[in-house]
Amino acid sequence: MASLNTKYLGLDLQSPLIVSSSTLTGKVEAIKKLADYGAGAVVLKSLFEEDIRGTGDIAVTEEIQPGTDLWMQNVGMEKKPASYLAFIGEVKKQVNIPIIASINCHSLEDWGDYVRHMKEAGASAVEINLAPMADHVDLRSQDLEKQAVKLISKLNKELDLPLAVKIGSNYSSLPHFTAELGKAGADGLVLFNRFWQPDIDINKMTFSTGIPFSTESELAETLRWTGLLSSMIKTDISASRGVHGPEDVIKLLLAGATTVQVCSVLYKNGIDYFKELVDGLDSWMDKKGFASIDDFKGKVKTSVQQRRSFYEQLQYTNPKGN
Repeated sequence: MASLNTKYLGLDLQSPLIVSSSTLTGKVEAIKKLADYGAGAVVLKSLFEEDIRGTGDIAVTEEIQPGTDLWMQNVGMEKKPASYLAFIGEVKKQVNIPIIASINCHSLEDWGDYVRHMKEAGASAVEINLAPMADHVDLRSQDLEKQAVKLISKLNKELDLPLAVKIGSNYSSLPHFTAELGKAGADGLVLFNRFWQPDIDINKMTFSTGIPFSTESELAETLRWTGLLSSMIKTDISASRGVHGPEDVIKLLLAGATTVQVCSVLYKNGIDYFKELVDGLDSWMDKKGFASIDDFKGKVKTSVQQRRSFYEQLQYTNPKGN
């Protein structure tokens, strides 16, 4: 029987499958079930920086259900700082898998002390969710990236825990930016964040919320950059977005991902589907004769140059004729 054991952020995981930060990881009973199904780790529901600094005042109620406008506006803000630390401690008592705390942040405000408390509460690592927005014409891309790198460098000096950074794909040069994050102290990169989707109701002529969950078509971008970056940087890569079946998990591991994070598919099919993802990976490995994840991770059967050319191609025809 194949071993699904792997390492991520220096942590020992029972499988490379991780449940992303969401309302799914905001309940102890759900996390216990996911751990029993083979989750390598869970990323807890995010805490917003505004909450840490005492400015958050929105409470999520049982009436706010996944997919609704209110849910999309308030996702991640269910727990306040004190209760978040208590929740980490409670989860740690109930499961043996790594617990990754999550913070949605954007500034260099002095809230590093709170992050240190996460370790005391039992967190195994921290995932920082970066989402800088270019909201005026004088703001240059390099300014946004420098601010992000400065934040990670500051946190790395203050935090005695592994640090993962979750980013979007809308950067001018992902190879350069991700390499700089690694130099600043990021132990892992999560590719990619799926941002809130704006929409407009043409009948009411009002703003509305777009599709809250990822689609299978979004896997291609995650696959491209997982394959490219895994050959360029040493930082662990946790592939996320567009993962809807065991085949997607396998593809991302073949592309070079250290772990794979899932979320939307569990909202669509229920958390019991997580077991099918784990079993699907296990069955494929047995069929192929792989005894461990390292036996096939990043090992598509082509040369390094062929892999790079495949991932780098943007057009359907190659003008160079290669």
